[in-house]
Amino acid sequence: MTEIKPSTRRFRDILSGVPKTETQPNVARLHSWDKMEAATIAANNYLVAAQGSRHKAEMELKDALEHEAEAEAITQALARLDRAQTPEDFEQSLADLEQVIRLGASRAQNAAGGGTRQQSAPQNDGWQDLGNGIRIREKR
Repeated sequence: MTEIKPSTRRFRDILSGVPKTETQPNVARLHSWDKMEAATIAANNYLVAAQGSRHKAEMELKDALEHEAEAEAITQALARLDRAQTPEDFEQSLADLEQVIRLGASRAQNAAGGGTRQQSAPQNDGWQDLGNGIRIREKR
């Protein structure tokens, strides 16, 4: 009988406590470091591609949320226009709607790669800028 080296016996003792897993038929066994390295590179490439897809999805979600906020602002401006009781209220509501439309057009032009930065609204008109083109003011 051949004698087992002490280091081999120690590894065998350590590995004896590790549960064995069944090999799936569609999973190739890795028998060499070269195959392990290739599998690691493939996994890293997949991870980079997945992160790119995630980033793209996050950007699309951000755009959708901006468009949703813009649509809500237009809806509110139109509702204020419908509720206007006096010519002054109507003019103010019309100015509010125009401002929302201008901000949306400016954002669209910037997204298309042309034009200048989004114009900020005058700061002395009672509106508070919440960012992303959303502005609020106290009801008059």
